[in-house]
Amino acid sequence: MNRKGFTLIELLAVIVILAILAVLVTPMVNDTINNAKQKTFKNTVEGMIRSIQLDASDKDYSAAKYTVADGVILDESGNKVHTSGGSNENGTIHIDEDGNITLSVHDNKWCATKTASNNKIEMSKFEEGACGVIETTNGAQTIIDLGITESGEGLYENPKQNGGGYVFKGGQNKNNLIFDDKCWYVIGIDGNNQVKLILNRKAQDGKCRSDNATYDLSVAWNGTQSSYTNYWFDSKTTMRTTLESLANGQSFNGFSIENLDKVANHTWNVGAVNASIQLGAPTNISSILEQEKNGGISSWPAAGPYQWQNKVGLLNVSDAMNGSTMSVCQSESWGDYLFAYIPYFCVEQNSISPSGWTLNAYEYDKRAVVFSSELTKHTYQEEYFVPVIYLNSNVKITGTGTVDDPFVTT
Repeated sequence: MNRKGFTLIELLAVIVILAILAVLVTPMVNDTINNAKQKTFKNTVEGMIRSIQLDASDKDYSAAKYTVADGVILDESGNKVHTSGGSNENGTIHIDEDGNITLSVHDNKWCATKTASNNKIEMSKFEEGACGVIETTNGAQTIIDLGITESGEGLYENPKQNGGGYVFKGGQNKNNLIFDDKCWYVIGIDGNNQVKLILNRKAQDGKCRSDNATYDLSVAWNGTQSSYTNYWFDSKTTMRTTLESLANGQSFNGFSIENLDKVANHTWNVGAVNASIQLGAPTNISSILEQEKNGGISSWPAAGPYQWQNKVGLLNVSDAMNGSTMSVCQSESWGDYLFAYIPYFCVEQNSISPSGWTLNAYEYDKRAVVFSSELTKHTYQEEYFVPVIYLNSNVKITGTGTVDDPFVTT
């Protein structure tokens, strides 16, 4: 019986074929394994998001930051929120007032990232130093990261009933910002990460010192001495038309805003308010906010609208109250301040010092409120107006907010 074996050439051919198959198949197998691991990690991250959303909702957070450490989610107080089931996940997850999630989490093999404006979780291979820290896409986070305070001058978390987001209180030493080559004060940050600014003065040598030149901006509200009413949508309301012309790029007494593409087209509340206890005013900021949004307690003017959309506005009365550290401005009961005109008291110890017209009429006598110690002025009287704007949330900001190192938009 003839038993012929494989020749050396045949054996080599088989080995070559097997090697080729290994080269072709092994990456496919590895890819399948890696894809399964990536999908498992992504599912873990999605579970973390759901846990954080539930936690934030239960605790009524306006916004919150969470840390992921070795598979455990911790809130800002260090309390355990959720365990992923693994032990390698690390990173940070933020949730804003509107429930939008920003995250950067890794498991030493894969990196998961997500921005507030993107509903999709992006996956990539983990590289040391390239994952685990959220790259902020908005200037608001730069301001927030400098620290939140609960007393004295600085940035405060603002309760939802007072408008939400963050507000500066108490002075002008930490909220200076240069935008459009002008110095502004940061009033606060809304729930959409839009930074609210009020004009201060001209910038000089990259600083916002008190001896810098100012702008001369003054106008009579209606431009007529025959009318005391300042209903916002009256055709004679020159204050409104002046602000609308600024939003269209026009100049007023040498002042204009060049970088309007960085300014949000905001919806402003222009309802009249009743800010005097003597006249039956409500007893907290949330009530003032409600009047600004829906009209005053005696519904003057009788019908809205009470909202107006524009890129340039003015202070609201609630801004004057929120920006002060004085107890009368923050109190739920104004007690002995029987004859208190709140804008008058709240001028002191305030983060937004410029005086001028507010968006909201003083409801009782149909005058425009003036944010100064003069209480109110007739609408036919000429008075300063101080432009207020909201920066788009994607505008980046650097600096520390002092007069010599102000925040700067980039």
